[in-house]
Amino acid sequence: MDVRKCIVLLRHRGTLNSRQAASRKVDGRGRENRLATLWKLNNLACETGNPRVVCINVKSVIEEIIHRVKQAKYYAFLLDCTRDVSRIEQMSIILRFCNSSTGAIEEHFVGFIAFAETTGEYIINSILQELERNGLDIQNCRGQGYDNDANMVGINKGVRTRILNINPRAFFTPCGYHSWNLLLIDAANSSATTKTFFGFINKIYVLFSKSSKRWNIVKTNLKLALKPLSETRWGSRIGAVNAIFLQFDDVIECVNELKNKSDDSETLSDCDAVLNEMFSFDFIVAIHVWKFCYARTGDNRLVPGLDYLVDTLKLPKQAPRGSGESLQKCVAWRCVLMEHNTSSVGQFWPFLVNR
Repeated sequence: MDVRKCIVLLRHRGTLNSRQAASRKVDGRGRENRLATLWKLNNLACETGNPRVVCINVKSVIEEIIHRVKQAKYYAFLLDCTRDVSRIEQMSIILRFCNSSTGAIEEHFVGFIAFAETTGEYIINSILQELERNGLDIQNCRGQGYDNDANMVGINKGVRTRILNINPRAFFTPCGYHSWNLLLIDAANSSATTKTFFGFINKIYVLFSKSSKRWNIVKTNLKLALKPLSETRWGSRIGAVNAIFLQFDDVIECVNELKNKSDDSETLSDCDAVLNEMFSFDFIVAIHVWKFCYARTGDNRLVPGLDYLVDTLKLPKQAPRGSGESLQKCVAWRCVLMEHNTSSVGQFWPFLVNR
């Protein structure tokens, strides 16, 4: 593409004058230079804000990626589905292949697919249509990777099974992070105390998310919005716990405000149940313990130091200085503020560790 032909579309308003833009031609010394020039064009299009130029550049980049995949012949695809703000399921497609020139493994995002349904049959048809539209043969696929949802990895009607029936060489690799999420959630659900705690964490979010009027109370009083829980995303629990732990008193004020403004008996009952739970000793201990554990996991949302967590949750006399002992002090101080008996902290601590 000649940059001079784009000047009319650009209607340039930036710092680059038309003479400089006209001097920037697409270099014909190879596709690597062509991609670099397209990247410059993309930056220029973003500066001017012209959507037509952005679309042209996106199309050119995707064509170059598909060309590289065809040169490599064999490829794998990675899928991940999420719901956008308009509540439409969007599946991202990433192609992975070995560069025929350098031998390096490359991964490139090539677009989204909007789904009207989430059944295995609908998803597999959409994937095959997208590959066919880009001129890629499914028989050259050597790998497929996505999460472990039933519609994706089902034995009979899942996407994995349907693709393997078409091409037995398209080996499936599950998402490691999603597998970790499922493992941690199942482990947490094995404890009735933990299930009850996270149930109330989610109940607080549901209480305010039922209407925009209720959510305005949260927006007015809280700097950090309440977060919902996810059945498959362990990381969502970190944000949900932090939102309440860091704004404990403010959340209580929000519940009281909702209670005072509402005349509905069901809403009043829900507010009383939430307040009673938040004032309970078990909830105070649990939110401090989970906040403490999440602080040790780091940004990777996994559990890299299980041995360290076990050591720090031992009895205060055995725990490293500044870990279990400081956690006990935090719980005791919170109990003082909530007018609980602080002597019960020491009595409850061995039970907590044994659990």
